[in-house]
Order: sequence, then C-alpha cells, then structure tokens
Amino acid sequence: MSDWSTKTIPNLLHELNTDLERGLSASEAATRLSHQGENQIFQKSHAQQTTFHLLTHQFIDFRTLLCLGVMILLILPGLILPGPFPSDLLLSAILVGGVFVVQFGLQFYQTLNTRSSIQQIWSAAEVQVPVMRDGVPVWLPPASIVTGDLLLLDEGDYVAADARMVETDGMVVDESPLFGRSVFSTKVAEELETPSVTEQKNMVLGGTYIIQGQGRAVVVRTGEQLQMNRPNQKSNPELESEAEVSGSILTKNLSWLGFLLLVATLIIYWSLGRWRQLSLSTLGSIFGILFVAVPKDLDHLIRTALSRLGRQLLDGGISVRHPINIERLSGLTGLCTQQIGNFTQPEITVSHLVADGQYLDRPTWESEFSSSNSEPSDINIPLTFPWLIWAANRCVNESQNWRSGIQMDLPTIFPWIDDSLHKTLQTSAQRYEIDLEGHDSAYLKVAEVPPSSQQPYFSLLLKTAHDAESSNMSGLAATNESDSEPVFLQLAFGSLDNILHASDNVQINDTSIRMNADQKLYISELSRQFMDSSLGLAQPERTLGFAFQTFARRPTLGELHVDLTFLGGVAFRQPNYPEARSAVDECLSSGMKIVMMSEQEANRAAEVAYELDLICDFNSVTTGQELETFGADYYDSVVELLLVYSRPSADQRRSIVQHLKRHGYNIGFWGQTNEDLRATRTANVSFAIADSVPHLLQRNAGVVVNQPGFHVVFKSLLQARESYANLKNWVRWYLSCTTAQLVTFVVGLGLFCFNPDRFPLILDLPQLVWINLLVGVIPSLAIAQDTIYSNLQKNKPQKILPFLEQRGYSDFIVRGIIISLITLVSYAAALGRSHTIGSPIQTVTCTTLILAQLISNFQCRRHKWSTLPETIKSNPWLLVAILFCCVLQGFSIYLPGIQEALGFVPITSEWQWIIPLSILMFLPLNLSNK
Repeated sequence: MSDWSTKTIPNLLHELNTDLERGLSASEAATRLSHQGENQIFQKSHAQQTTFHLLTHQFIDFRTLLCLGVMILLILPGLILPGPFPSDLLLSAILVGGVFVVQFGLQFYQTLNTRSSIQQIWSAAEVQVPVMRDGVPVWLPPASIVTGDLLLLDEGDYVAADARMVETDGMVVDESPLFGRSVFSTKVAEELETPSVTEQKNMVLGGTYIIQGQGRAVVVRTGEQLQMNRPNQKSNPELESEAEVSGSILTKNLSWLGFLLLVATLIIYWSLGRWRQLSLSTLGSIFGILFVAVPKDLDHLIRTALSRLGRQLLDGGISVRHPINIERLSGLTGLCTQQIGNFTQPEITVSHLVADGQYLDRPTWESEFSSSNSEPSDINIPLTFPWLIWAANRCVNESQNWRSGIQMDLPTIFPWIDDSLHKTLQTSAQRYEIDLEGHDSAYLKVAEVPPSSQQPYFSLLLKTAHDAESSNMSGLAATNESDSEPVFLQLAFGSLDNILHASDNVQINDTSIRMNADQKLYISELSRQFMDSSLGLAQPERTLGFAFQTFARRPTLGELHVDLTFLGGVAFRQPNYPEARSAVDECLSSGMKIVMMSEQEANRAAEVAYELDLICDFNSVTTGQELETFGADYYDSVVELLLVYSRPSADQRRSIVQHLKRHGYNIGFWGQTNEDLRATRTANVSFAIADSVPHLLQRNAGVVVNQPGFHVVFKSLLQARESYANLKNWVRWYLSCTTAQLVTFVVGLGLFCFNPDRFPLILDLPQLVWINLLVGVIPSLAIAQDTIYSNLQKNKPQKILPFLEQRGYSDFIVRGIIISLITLVSYAAALGRSHTIGSPIQTVTCTTLILAQLISNFQCRRHKWSTLPETIKSNPWLLVAILFCCVLQGFSIYLPGIQEALGFVPITSEWQWIIPLSILMFLPLNLSNK
C-alpha cells in the first residue's frame, strides 16, 4: 500500500490519474465505482451485515437450535423402537418441520426488512459532500466517492474518505471519531517523512470533520481500505435502546427459568420412582418446558418494531438513525426550537401589493390566476399588476450583486426571496398575453445609483437593446414630452413612503397621471393595510415601493430624481408554516414546554411568538444581551418562565438546555452551527434540519428533519410516543402468553407426574409447537402497524420510564396466570367427561389456550384513553392475523391429516364452555396505568 503522505503532489496526481483543477470525469468516476465498490465506513450495525451473515446468525440462534432439538426428540422414538416408523410420529414430524420452516422463513424475512428499513433511514439522513467532477462542483453521497476524486472541504464538512491535502488554508480537523479521544490536527499540503497515522498532517481521514478553515484534497483510499475500517481501529459502539436491553435480559432470564424448571421436573420424576417408566415421548414432552419458557427472540421482535417505527417516521418527514433516539423522542417533555425552519419558512415571499391605486393580497391574485376564466378581470387584477411584478423581479435580480452595499430601507432580504415573483410573473404574463420575457431580455443595465441622504432609494438605469428597439412599450407610459420612442428606463425602489414621496405621478392602468397631496395620502393610507393586524393578515418583513421613468436619451444624475411615476408597492413576508400554530397549541395544552430561539431581532421574534400564542406580551422576549446580565441563580429561578429568546449565543443556548434539564425536562434541541455541538450533546435528543446545517451537526444529530415545519416534528413526536407505548403493550402481551403457556404446561406436567393414570398429559410437543406458531409467529407479522388515533393531550409528555415498570411485570404475570386458570378450568371440564385414549382433553385444552391468548391481545394493547372497538380497529392487519389463526385452529381440529399429526379429535359440545371461557379475556384486566 502506498504511503500517500510522502508523495509530492505531481506524483500523487499522476499515480491516481486525476486533475487538480477538473477532478475526475463522470465516466471515469463511474468506472472506478464499479471496480472499487461503494465507499462505506463499516460499523457494528445490523444495517451493514450481509445476507449470509444474517442467515448464519439466525441458524446458530438458541431458539433455532431448540427447534432442531424438538425435531430430534419427535423422530428419535420412531428410530429406536423396533418395527415400522409410526405414522402418527411421521405426520407429527412433518408438521413440526413445516412449522419450523415457516417460522424460520418469516423471521428471516422480517430481518431483511429491518435491514432495508435501517438502510433507507440512514440514506435519507446522510449528508452530501462537494466534489469536483468535470471541472464543476457536484454534491454526492459519501458512498459515491472514489479514489482520485477532488474533495472541496470547508468548515463543518464531513470527510468522506481518506484523502491527501493538496491545498489548505488554516484547516483544523477533529479526528476524535477515528482515535476515540479528542484529537485536533492542523493540516498542511506539503509532503512529509514517513510519520505515524496520528502525525500525518497532510492527510485527512474518512469519518472525521473539518472544524476550521478550508482546503482541497485528493481521495486516496475508500471502502475497505479506509483507516476507519481497519481491524485494529477503535470505533464507538452503537448504543442499544432500553427496549432492546430489556428484551435481551428477559429472554435470558426466562431461558434460565425454563432450564431450572426442567431440572426440577426431572428431579421430581426421579424422586417419585418413575424414572424407569419414562418413555422417550414423555421425556420429549418434559423437555417441552424449555421450549415453552424460551420466548421467540424478543430482541428480534423489538428490533423489528423499532425499525418499522423508524420507517414510519421517515415517511412522516424525519430520519432517526438509531433506535435509542426513537425511545428518547417518545419521552420528550420540552423542545428548544429554532424559529426559521420550524415556525417561519426560510424564504421571503410576496404577500401583498398596491397597484393602480388598489389593494391586492396574494390569495386574491392566486385565485384569479387559478380560475378557468381566460378573460382578464379589470375589477380584481389591475392592468399595472404584471408590470409591477416585473419591475420588482428585475430589481431583485439586479440587487443580487449589491449585498455588500444594501443598507437603510433595503436590508439583505433579497437573496432569500423565493420564486413566487417568477411564478407570479409567468402566470400574469400568460393571462394578459404580454411578452414579459422579451422585455426582460430587451433591457440592459447601464448604471446603478445607490441611495443617498437626499434620495433614500436605489435606482437602476436600463437601456433598450438595439435589436429590441421596436419592442412594445405600451405597458409603461413615457413621462417626457418627446414623441420619440424611449430607449432608457429608470427603475427606482426602496421604502414605500420614500418612493411615494419622490414620485410626482402615479400609473393607473395604461396612463400616467399627476398626483396631488390627497392622492399620495390615500395611497399611503392604503399601504397601511399591510400592517393592519385586525385584517387577519401576516405582518410583512419589508414593504418596498417601485417607481419608473422613461427617457429618449441617457439622463443626467439630476434627472433621475425628478418626475418619477409611482408604479406600486410590494410587501415581502417570511411566512409562517400554516399548521405550526395548531401544533404549538396542542403541545402547550398537553404540558409540553416549547422554547423558541430566533436569530432575528427581538421585535420580529415577538411577532412570530405572539402569532403562535407562545407569548401574550411583546416584551416577553429575552435577548442574548439581557442573558449576559443574568446571574446563574437568578436565571435558574426564571428559566421556566422564559419562552422566547432573540439571538442567544451558542454558550447561552447550551446553558438554556442545561438549566431546563436541571428542572427535570427531557429536552430536544435544534442545532444551527458547529458551535451548537456541545448543546446538542447536552440535550436528550438533538435535531438538525437536513442540508441546512454543517455536516458535523447533521451526522451527530439524533433526529434529522427532512421536511421543514414544526408540525412535521409534532406529528413525528406523537407517532413515536404512541407507537412506543404500543410496543410496550405488545411485549407485555407476548410475555403474558409465555407465562400462560409455561404455567399451564408445568401444572399439567406436575399432575401427570403424580398420577399419569388419572391426569393425562395436558399438552404434548407437537401441540406446543402449533401454539407457538398461532400465538407467537403469525401475529408478530402485524407488529408496529397500529393506526395513531390519539393526541398529546391524551398521551401527555412524561419523563422517560423503564421499558417495563413494576406494574408492567405484575400485569403480564397476572394476565398469564388468568389465561392459564381459564385453560385449566377447560382442562378440568374435559377431564370430568372422559380421560380415555381418544378423548378430546388435549384438543379442548389447546383450543382454549390459543383462543384465550389471541383474544387477550386486544385488551392488553388498549390504552387508557381508547375504547375496545377503537383498539380492535387500530390494527387491521393484526385483526386479520388473529382471525386467520382461529381458522387454522378450526382446520387442525377437523381436517384428518393435521388432526392426526397434532393428536386432536373432533369436538362438538365442548365449544359450549371453550368459547365463553375464552371471551372472558375481553374483560378489562389491565393492571398497569398505560
């Protein structure tokens, strides 16, 4: 392997066959990607395991080995005993083998789906890195990077592969993800002697982050060759959720309990002197204790449910990479959110206009343009409207180069205006059949005049191109006395009052008329409607006025400031997300704390917070400067009362999170810059909006928001909260079934041991396998498919509780005992009728146990705020699965082949107590306060 740190840059470029300016070509990069494979950093994660590894892991699972042991115990008597192989044993072995194949196949299918879901979630949350291809910067996922690619690195960027620096400007790299400790390395571009990995100052390594500076680097290693992927490289293990840990502990504890019960049963059998009478079939039934006690892999069940929940959250607009963050998301009691991206949209849009002396809001012109009427409406849409939009659009486009000089009444809002101007322009042009694109290309910018104290507005001087002098100019009337066609056009824009004050004329339809003082006052009062909150209109960010003037010759500077014609006014607004207010209202009503952090001035932050009902007083905003004057003790005493912050520093944002956690809140925090990394690590759950924050934040965020808007997070929070509660209920039901089967079988086996002549074996090994299929395997296909009906006011935020509380343990133990008692009552009723060979005792017992367990699912999954019918309808797939299992049980009783394999006999009158006893499980037996 080449030591890339010692090579000169020319040798490096020659060996990798790349170019320092143009990078690789797209075709060459595609060829290398097909040969080298995807550039992945391997982690100890379920998502990156191969299909073969997953298959072999499932084969060596203890539960699978136990199933193979059951198969051997079934077949062994037929092989050892003299004579032909008994047909009933053969049928039982075939049926049990088929059940194991189905169970193994379904579990493996779920495992593959889990891996696919996790990969989709990771892919959606992945960052895009800038790479030079064909001389053009392109943004690619890290998996598409190949050797020879030219990385463009900047502060906050993620380093996608091992690369050699070829250009650097004060670059500092955080290498702690690679070495497991805090390592900050300053990079250079010169070749070095043969240093150790930690001293390779001219190399950046995949999986690290740029903390400071910028530079360019050529990729030298990808995929398996990455330093991060070497066997001796330390990597941070993926944290397991409490649900997964609890599932693993319960599985181990139940396995040990089954083993102890098995040993105890064998000892009791030996102490009663029945050891010599023990047949192989009876020995196999005794070993059924272990089969019943060891539940279907709870780790697999919980992982499947969490991956499905993660996929549902992805469909809802957020990506949660690790299950532990789903768990934390479900337990949030407070949210520290950013204003932009959650409550207000990042872009500025057009909200209101004044044209032709008429007030016009956006819904009016949008409804007019969306109507089917092809004729323009003189009443609703002024004829000057499209020209006003065109003038505003041209000024916005030309002002892109003025950002450094924009002051006074025209702050730096233009670069973030959305494309509503362009869309409105195109629609209005089509409606009025005006070739605005032709006019736009017909005018060339000649000069630009910045504002001054005497003329506080901008001016653009445009000139008609020579090849467009015949263009129709009827839309903008000439104001000079010359009859010759104008070739110069002045567009003035700035504060609406300043433009109105500087204008002597007003454009009304196709005519420029002289304005008197009363008309100016009327238009000025008309524009005040922009700020009239009583009209229910959103307050605008900026209100700009536009005026024009035409000339037959190039005007002097003095001529640009006289005889202007007022064209109209446009209000620009950073709109709120429509659903944000209702989401905030529900959060506040439920007791969840919402804290808004704004990077805008205090008055603007107060307007947004007031519209959201976060505050009732415009003076309730705390600025970063005010926070500096607060002492730690004083701030700790008032932190719960402060809900809106204006321009807090990164240290102050972290302090807010710390104080709220000290008051017992589980806090979610939105990061914005690299300086917020400490605050995100302090919070219980960190959020980042995809593609709008540095890579360092996005890749370390617990939740990546793919769709902006607080309502997206709110719906995801509700989804996570109730789905996690549903998972708890499901696990409790599954443990109830395990408890019921274990108690029933152990009690029946104990009776059999004491007096096998009076008490026949309650269940045999094939029947236990059949119960496991109908109760454990088939219903699990519908896990995490519940419809979310509730809201936060019903499922109120609360501190993160253990996955299974003490009440949860009591619930599944008592519920399991009740199911077992119902089954034993049915066993006793059948025993009272007959206990001879061919009697329906085992058929009745097995049927009652299956039906009681299936029916108990509905009450066990019911929340305290939901009714039983709502719970039944909440998961249609589960309802279908349960009905299907009931049908299968009916077939097993009356179909000859399955009947013989399971040792069943047809039953008739026994249904008169089986059904009533099973229906008892519809009763509300919930012992936990869910």
